[in-house]
This record gives sequence, C-alpha cells and structure tokens, in this order.
Amino acid sequence: KKLRWKKEAEDIMNNITNKVGIEQIKQEVERYCMDRGYKEVEAVYVFNAKPDIKVLYSVPFNLNYEKQYGPNQAISCSPFHRKLFLSCSVDGTIKMYDMNNHRAVASFEPSANEYLMDVCFSPFRPAVFAAIGTKGKPYIYDLTVCKQVPAYILEDSNEESQMSKHAGGVKISFSPRQRDFIAVGFMDGETKIYKLNYSLSNPKKNEINILNELLEEK
Repeated sequence: KKLRWKKEAEDIMNNITNKVGIEQIKQEVERYCMDRGYKEVEAVYVFNAKPDIKVLYSVPFNLNYEKQYGPNQAISCSPFHRKLFLSCSVDGTIKMYDMNNHRAVASFEPSANEYLMDVCFSPFRPAVFAAIGTKGKPYIYDLTVCKQVPAYILEDSNEESQMSKHAGGVKISFSPRQRDFIAVGFMDGETKIYKLNYSLSNPKKNEINILNELLEEK
C-alpha cells in the first residue's frame, strides 16, 4: 500500500541535492513507517528512519582559501555582511575573505614582528574590527577612517601598568550588549576592560558600503 507523504516531509526530500540517493531514502523511510503501521509519512519520520546522513545532508559548499604564512589563530564572521570573515595568524597579518572567493579581499598588518592571536568584528559597527597580539596592545580598525593601519591602538591609562612589562594578549572580544566596552585577555592570566570612544561604538551612515567596496575591488 502506497503511503501518503505530508508536505513537510516532501519538502525535506525536495531539498536533497543528491538526486541518485532520493529513491533510496524514500524506500527506507516508507519501510520504517510501514513496519510501525503509520499511514502517513511525517517530517520527523524521515529523520527517525536514520537514512544515510551523507545523502540527506550532502556538502553544499567547499572552498579552500588563500593561505597565511603561519598557523591561523582566530576566525570571525561579520555580523553585518553574510559573505565576509576575518582570520589572523602568527605571521602578523589579518586577512579579510569573501566566502565565495579563495583570494583575500584585503590584508592588514597592524604591527611588525608580532604574532597575532585573536581578531573579532564589532557587533555594532560593520566597518570596525579589533585584533590582539603578543605585544599586548589592542588594535582597532575603522575602515571608514583608514583601510591600511589601525585607527586606534589602545593604551593602558594606569601608570603602574604602563611602567610594567605587559604580557602578550591572547583574546579580544567586544561586549555584545554594552557597545562601548571591549575585553582583552593576557597570557599572564590578567583580563582588562577598555572603554571605547563614541565614534567606535555607534554606527555611521552607510558604512556597510565600505565592505561592499572592498568586495567590488576584487
């Protein structure tokens, strides 16, 4: 007896890119349903039948990106542009990539002779990102100001900290809620919170266009 497929279950089948495996999965699902006395194929039964996962979820996208000259330490995807992501490396560079292009759309080197350990996009400013390296100074890029060098290098206002030799930085993160705070973790176990100025914390008009321009240049 032929089973009736509900629309949700049919939608799952229609999204399978491996057309050769569709009939195989369909038979497995219907056998699963008939063994249990089900008269209709619901979406959940498609998964409960445990078909070959490689057929059900074939790999839709596979692209290798231009290498950096050392181990990559961190990756950050833009929260504003679905195709852009950053990576930083111990070779001292930050690269910005378009997910659809293996070549980097931009490269940044905030400081000479420094391992970069972390990089992250701002959750509030599309054209702003930050990086930290073994010299322990947070680098803030604002692409509306300059596309080559950091717009700001954050310094510690504490005189005692300035006089002492700072351990290298390992992690940097914008606060997801408090738009003018950024946190940095250091190799010696210390964590510091820096307060950002107004221009770094508040979006500028049409700044997403800066990111689009970088893509168009490539």
